Amino acid sequence: MISRQYRSFHILTLLFISLMILGWGGFVVVEDRVVASQESPAPVVLPIQSTFLTYQPTGDYLPMQIQPTYDFDEDDSFQKYLGNGQLLNNNEYVPEDLVPIDSNFTANASKRFSLRQEAATQFADMAWYFWNHFNAKLMISSAYRSSTFQQSLLKKGCSRARCAQVGSSEHQLWLAIDLGVITKGGKYIALNKGNLYYQWLIEHASDWWFHNSYQKGIEVGGQMAEWRHRRYMGEDLAKELQDKQITFSEYMKDQSSQQVVKTTNTL
Repeated sequence: MISRQYRSFHILTLLFISLMILGWGGFVVVEDRVVASQESPAPVVLPIQSTFLTYQPTGDYLPMQIQPTYDFDEDDSFQKYLGNGQLLNNNEYVPEDLVPIDSNFTANASKRFSLRQEAATQFADMAWYFWNHFNAKLMISSAYRSSTFQQSLLKKGCSRARCAQVGSSEHQLWLAIDLGVITKGGKYIALNKGNLYYQWLIEHASDWWFHNSYQKGIEVGGQMAEWRHRRYMGEDLAKELQDKQITFSEYMKDQSSQQVVKTTNTL
């Protein structure tokens, strides 16, 4: 028979053992939790909610396109429009940035001809590409023409259809040139609609921001078609005309039509 003292001792022993187990177990758990919290990654910060984040495209969205701004009115603008009766504001206009056309890839003394600096630089580069492609040179037959010279052409009997009235010729802008081609063998070839030289210029002159503004005749631009004529237009507009396959005059007519529509809708 177990004595009361032994039973008490046994109970105390069991109680001590239980406390030890529970105590150490609890300590281990706490320690494990501490270690785990130290090794856990930093909490993820959720982004601020907005309607933009939850927007779902419908398929109808088109990116906004910025329309270039052109100046068709000022004499010193690369996009100055002379056609269908619109004239220079100043018949004696002379720009301040004139330079000789400095090119080793033209067939004649190109430095005798002047253009505005940007136009001259772009043309010289285009002439190099033309020569590199055809092994032939562009020949300049005319560039700037003064109002006095333009008047002399008319007095000599040049028809209004062929020679622009004073103040309406793009040559007076110091931006226009008339061109031909000289082959490696020295043969002169005129730029005619359909020949490979003309076609190359039609397709590529806009890369240097030149455009044949006299290519669809009197009915469209008020001027007889001239396959040799190229006019510098500055960045963007020549490429836009090329992409749309229209002339400068057609573009201006379209702009006028749109303006009429806007004005009518406003009234």
